[in-house]
Amino acid sequence: MVLPFFWLRGIEHLGPARCAVFMNLLPLFTALGAILLLGESIRPYHVIGGGITLAGVVCVQLVRKPLNLFKAKAKSAR
Repeated sequence: MVLPFFWLRGIEHLGPARCAVFMNLLPLFTALGAILLLGESIRPYHVIGGGITLAGVVCVQLVRKPLNLFKAKAKSAR
């Protein structure tokens, strides 16, 4: 009951567009919880999947302009 409350408070403060990308972290935190709380062993697919997920979230946060703007500029420069 506590986590949905904090999620909704975060959406209030940051807005839904900015918070939507963080939904992708849910499987990562679920696997982390299973590893810490249930004693599940860490497998290579945990590390690879978690790394790809984190890289995607970081890319979305760092790249603010849509990629199609770069394509449009390249076409107009020709």
